[in-house]
Amino acid sequence: MKRSLAVVAALVVGSTLEATLVEVVESQFNENLSWQSKLVAGFDSPQISIYTKGSGEGAKEWSPKMEIHKLPNIGRESHTYLHHIMENYDKLADWTVFTQAGEPSSGYKGHRNGGGHLLAGDQFANYLIPDPSGARFIHTAVVQLPSMNHVLRAAFCINSTDVEGVSVTACPKEAVQWSK
Repeated sequence: MKRSLAVVAALVVGSTLEATLVEVVESQFNENLSWQSKLVAGFDSPQISIYTKGSGEGAKEWSPKMEIHKLPNIGRESHTYLHHIMENYDKLADWTVFTQAGEPSSGYKGHRNGGGHLLAGDQFANYLIPDPSGARFIHTAVVQLPSMNHVLRAAFCINSTDVEGVSVTACPKEAVQWSK
């Protein structure tokens, strides 16, 4: 049986106590956070919660709206996101964006080789706008279990909007828009 995996990027959550409209939850080790100044300058001040599993030095200087939380270095980013949901369940933002703390950029060049995980033509700012459907998922890869065969979206590997010939969509239907 084939199953596909996707990274959760944005999620709408019902909330009850003092929720903010938009919150960015970041999982950080020692990534440079200087890109944060662009993030808070271009929008109606999303709340930014940084969960650091590293030193966390210098994080607060980018915005007074940032909350810095220290966590033990276990469980990768999924541990961070679940921790945030569990600790803030009754006051989650109306729209929550979960992300790694490195500056978002186009593509994926391989494990530890670079790329900021965005599809060509997409931008991080798009994730900060609540989607009427209740979620925003841009699928960039699928994995067949248990063989672990990976297929990556062509515009994820090649930073060009010409590859797919259309605007950023959740999941392309044509095989030519995927690459092995």
